[in-house]
Amino acid sequence: MFKKKTPDQRPTDNAERDAQVPKFDRPKILLVDLAEDAEDALRSEGYNVHSGSFGSPYKVDKGSHYNPVILAALLPNYTEQEIVIVDLKPRAALEGPSGDKLRPNEEFDWWAKCSRGIVDPRPVAMSLVREKLDRILQNGGAFVIFADGRDAQQLVWACADAYKFSIAQKLDYDNWSLLSVLSDLTVSADHGKEIKPVGNDHPLVRLLGDHLGDGEFTCTFEPGWGLKDRWVPLAKNKYGATVAAVIPPAGKTKAGWVFLLPRISRPAEFLAAFLKNILPDLAPLLFPHAQGKNWAHRIEYALPTVLESARQISDIQDEAARKVEALEKVICAEREKNQFLYELIQGTGNDLVRAVKEALRVLGFVLIVDVDEEMKLAGTARSLREDLRVHDLSPILVVDVKGVAGRPADAEALQAQKHAFIYIQEQGRADVRGLTIINHQRLLPPLDRENDMPFRKEILDNAGQLSLGLMTTWDLFRLTRGLLKNGWNVGHVKPLFYNTGRILPIPTHYEYVGRVKQVWKPAFSVHLEASELRVGERLAIEFPVDFEEQEIASLQLNDASVALASAGSEVGIARGEHLPPVKTGYPVYRIKAG
Repeated sequence: MFKKKTPDQRPTDNAERDAQVPKFDRPKILLVDLAEDAEDALRSEGYNVHSGSFGSPYKVDKGSHYNPVILAALLPNYTEQEIVIVDLKPRAALEGPSGDKLRPNEEFDWWAKCSRGIVDPRPVAMSLVREKLDRILQNGGAFVIFADGRDAQQLVWACADAYKFSIAQKLDYDNWSLLSVLSDLTVSADHGKEIKPVGNDHPLVRLLGDHLGDGEFTCTFEPGWGLKDRWVPLAKNKYGATVAAVIPPAGKTKAGWVFLLPRISRPAEFLAAFLKNILPDLAPLLFPHAQGKNWAHRIEYALPTVLESARQISDIQDEAARKVEALEKVICAEREKNQFLYELIQGTGNDLVRAVKEALRVLGFVLIVDVDEEMKLAGTARSLREDLRVHDLSPILVVDVKGVAGRPADAEALQAQKHAFIYIQEQGRADVRGLTIINHQRLLPPLDRENDMPFRKEILDNAGQLSLGLMTTWDLFRLTRGLLKNGWNVGHVKPLFYNTGRILPIPTHYEYVGRVKQVWKPAFSVHLEASELRVGERLAIEFPVDFEEQEIASLQLNDASVALASAGSEVGIARGEHLPPVKTGYPVYRIKAG
């Protein structure tokens, strides 16, 4: 992608300097388009530093036509650098491009308009490496940019043949395109030498102030909305516009720092002091050799009382680690014991059938026949038959279990009834009913699925006419979890499976009373639609996954305590301390005795 060095780039004829082993292997530092003395100054401090270039502008015939952009950039090992220091001021324009076009004119490539008689290849080079430079920044790297005004060069993606010049797209890149974060920055052309640091309470501001004596600025900055929360001005011009700033990492991310600086005096000296005294405190992970003031806290210098406190901390951490390990073993054992619950909401095929069978067993069913196993024992080859049969009560339930990626098709939802008819004919008995249990949209997390209407209305209508039950494995999961959590009597759960149409996971001892209307921190109100509530009764609130139960300790009606609230009223109820936060719209049930 990048060519060998050309005469416009600094030669590396000092073999002794290049072969010098740095004192510090890290951080890896890349200088881009800086003067040679900057590299010499940093090498003398022992840093692992290399120099490169985005290329130099070159002269072309001035006109309204377009010329291809010829790259001549060199960025040695740029993908693994940790600190990148860039001077955006262009080098002196060459008399012409120092290389050839890589693609033939007939193929699409970068072209630049020649209105100014100069083509700047740097935006192209920056666009080609921006993704990798972004990665350096996102992983804690640092960028120091000596700023210059934005280049208004017009770039296009185009091709040319013998007959015409075809533009496919205008390209929005310029000499600030090395990092994506800089696209949210307004850079305005300006010039001056009056630069005033913003305060002086930070070492970076003081260091910058020491190097502004002969400095100047050629542009000002203003952050976009995405940067305003992170924007830290370092220096301003006499009119209050920012000419130096820092973009620190966002929040607690591991991203790095961007420093925007004007044209300062003695940049080599500034960089040496910046890397030695400033950046190690801001980004210590980049400088494993620099302990700064942390040496004072090494154990050999610690006070006896500090050592004792540190020992106690260690003991507490060891004890906590043992408890965490024990709890993690309990978690693993519970997950293994109840693996069927996870399989209900992500499985398909035989794994899903086994999970449904285990859920039915937990819910109190005993006489469950695995049809596949029954046929194997009988020496019969498996045909397209039901998956399970439940013989606990009359009618017998013929259960068809499926896991599907989307919503169930008609044939998938209604197949259990077909199998029920076959069983009726084979056994000569009429007390048989079909039950379809489907893990719908199984590739999505259950709360992201279409749970309100997993079956089409036509399927529900047909199920009602055919006396067929329809259930999702998410509802079966919630029902099983509710029984395990709340200790429901299986007699309040088993009858649900003999209903027709859509079967919802509401146990029979739950009586719907209304929905949560308003919520306060210690209480909530319910609009009673269908029943009354009394003090001392128990109620249940239906959360997205679980049913949470609590006793009614008090009722508030029109700011007065009452013992009974009738249908049609909006009654306030104190929220049990064990309940998660309640939200408006949640269904509420009265728990019937017995």
